Amino acid sequence: MLSYIPKTALRKLEDRVPQDFLCELRPVTILFLHLNFDTKDIVSFRSVLNNVNSMMQDIIRPHNGEVNKVFLFDKGCTFLCVFGLPGVKLPHESIHALQSAFQIFNSCSEIIGKIG
Repeated sequence: MLSYIPKTALRKLEDRVPQDFLCELRPVTILFLHLNFDTKDIVSFRSVLNNVNSMMQDIIRPHNGEVNKVFLFDKGCTFLCVFGLPGVKLPHESIHALQSAFQIFNSCSEIIGKIG
């Protein structure tokens, strides 16, 4: 069960922080990335989606961002990335999110261009 609790919350529990302080409101930066592509072959679609997901993780991790959700639609896929979660707060996180977005845009353009 402990594997489902975020590390920052576990540290607070281990330090015996009162549970009232485990809940908090904090500003975060959210980045929505929508990949609009149409592929008929499900195998290539799955492979492209896996490649894009790993590439995005590699880009946003150094900026302390995380992919929070992935929404799959009939015409593409939307990723919800969050910067500034508890334990990984950086100053100027919106700048980090924009830098990540530009890197992801360039990388995804190359990947999707190869399958087009």
